[in-house]
Amino acid sequence: TENNEAIDVVCHNTYPGKDTMWQEYTLLHYTPFDPTTKRTIAKLKDNRTGEILRAVKGAPQVVLDMDVNADTLRVEVEDRINEFASRGYRGLGVGISRSGDVPVEECEWQMIGLLPLFDPPRHDTADTVKKAIALGIAVKMVTGDQKAIAVETCRQLGMPTNILDTSFFNTAPPPGLNLAQMIYDTDGFAQVFPEHKFEIVKHLQSLDKVVGMTGDGVNDA
Repeated sequence: TENNEAIDVVCHNTYPGKDTMWQEYTLLHYTPFDPTTKRTIAKLKDNRTGEILRAVKGAPQVVLDMDVNADTLRVEVEDRINEFASRGYRGLGVGISRSGDVPVEECEWQMIGLLPLFDPPRHDTADTVKKAIALGIAVKMVTGDQKAIAVETCRQLGMPTNILDTSFFNTAPPPGLNLAQMIYDTDGFAQVFPEHKFEIVKHLQSLDKVVGMTGDGVNDA
C-alpha cells in the first residue's frame, strides 16, 4: 500500500499474494475516507481478465447497507458487530462490486468480510483523564465507534459509562430536561458524525460552559 495507512499495511502484509498483487491489479480511481459517508472506495482493473471492479471498506453498517442482500445478512452481521464491540474491538466492513465500468451509484455490492480491529487507548490516557477529573473538568467521550466500544473504552479509562448514541438528537428529552442539559448530564456519545460534534459543543456552550475539544481527526478542529 502506498498510503501507509495502518489498517491497509496490516492487511497487505498478511495477504499471501502480496508480492504479485499489484502486478495483477491496476488502481484506476481512489475515493479517500469521508467521515460523512464512513467509507473508502477503490476502482480497480484485473490485469488478467480486463474486468473492472470496485472494493469498499468502512463502517460495518455502511458496507452492510450497500449489499444487495442486506436484509438477509443484517441479523448475522449486527450480532457479530455487537460481539466484537462488547470485547472492545471495532469492526471494519469490506465489500466488492463486479458491476463493471458503471457509475458508482449503479454498482451492486456484496459484503464479503468483517474484520475486528483493536485500537486501545494510549498508555497515558487513563492517568490524563484522572488528573482532569481531579481538577474539576467534566470529561466526555465523543466517538464515531459503536456504543458498546465506547462503554468498554470508558471502563478501561476509569470513566463513567453513561453513553448515548446520536439517536437522542431526534428524540424529545425526558420531562423536565432540555437537550443541552441532557448532553451535559451524559458521559459520552457514540456513533457520531462530524455535525454532531458541533451540536454537542454548541449545546454545552449554551449552558455557559467553557468547552475544549481534542482529537486526531480533521473534523475535531
